[in-house]
Amino acid sequence: MELLGEWYLNGTGPFPQRVESAIHWLKQAGEKGSAHSYFMLGKIYEEGFESIESDWILAADLYANATRLGHVDATYNLASAFLKGKGVRPNWGKAAELFEIAADPGGIPAAGYNLAILYVLGDGGVEKDIKKANRWLKWAIERGDAKAMCQMGVHYSHGMGVEEDDELAFDWFEKAARQGDVQSLSNLGLCYTNGKGAAKNMGKALEYFREAAYKDNPQAAYQYAKLRMEGKHCPKNEREAVELMKFAAEYSSDAKLQLAKWHIKGIGVKKDPSHAVDLIRDAAVNMNNPFAMFELAMCYEKGIGVEEDWVIARGYFFEADALGHPRAKKVVERLIASGRGVIQPGSKLADDMFTYDKWAAVDADEDKENSGDYFH
Repeated sequence: MELLGEWYLNGTGPFPQRVESAIHWLKQAGEKGSAHSYFMLGKIYEEGFESIESDWILAADLYANATRLGHVDATYNLASAFLKGKGVRPNWGKAAELFEIAADPGGIPAAGYNLAILYVLGDGGVEKDIKKANRWLKWAIERGDAKAMCQMGVHYSHGMGVEEDDELAFDWFEKAARQGDVQSLSNLGLCYTNGKGAAKNMGKALEYFREAAYKDNPQAAYQYAKLRMEGKHCPKNEREAVELMKFAAEYSSDAKLQLAKWHIKGIGVKKDPSHAVDLIRDAAVNMNNPFAMFELAMCYEKGIGVEEDWVIARGYFFEADALGHPRAKKVVERLIASGRGVIQPGSKLADDMFTYDKWAAVDADEDKENSGDYFH
């Protein structure tokens, strides 16, 4: 029955490709204990196939059936569903448990990499543990996982559970890049830009940024777009810079902020302060970028793209400070000392601001987003 299902799914031999017939036979095989049949059904509903629309809830249920029958690939896919909240409620603890099953004893290398990342982040029911993260990275690297090699490079670059070593970091990025890891290409560009692990070489940095950017890496697109707009170390190309920055801005708050600055000044794009504020607000409020939050406050203080409002400016400066912006606190002190942005006592806004001020004092370091100028 499983074989019949595969034949109908792929249109093998005399069997026409007919997804409904494939589903019929795969269901029968699954009910009789075929883990692989449940897995194939899960793939059909995960990805969608011909007349069958994608249905992650059903896909997750089918992967769970296959997992109970010991199917390793289905276990990995179910773990990914719990990690991303697709078809199930997000549950990093459950994801970690399933990734470990998928990895042990000699399973899927990517499962070890994902486990490592969960231990690095330490959230959603998973306790942060860099030592465990490094053990799983080594396990995945031994099995050839390029993403794990890239992440090990990040660990050596920042001294995460290992002694900081820029040259070793560079070596890991090179190994990962040779195996096709696009993020490592971008990281090599940063190494050559900053002279970390290798002599500074903007020619090589440009090559790596360009290659990674055109392989859809947002960080590299952001870096390459800045260089193309500036015309430093390469010919200036405003059109290419804007297109790449727009792509990067879909994923990166740093890119969104940079694009906003171009709109404020009319660099490569139409001067449009109002649109710039929309971009800055998105990067600040929805992506928790402290620098965007600071810029949003500056827009309200100076009336750039919005009506000047020192009270709102003060609130955003408080948020920028809570997110870790290095200058925000001094600006708030300056506003208070000058009497600007101070609400009259007894008003409803004063009560709201008192509540907000207490909230803003909470340390929010965990909300900081990695800058586009750092390794990922």
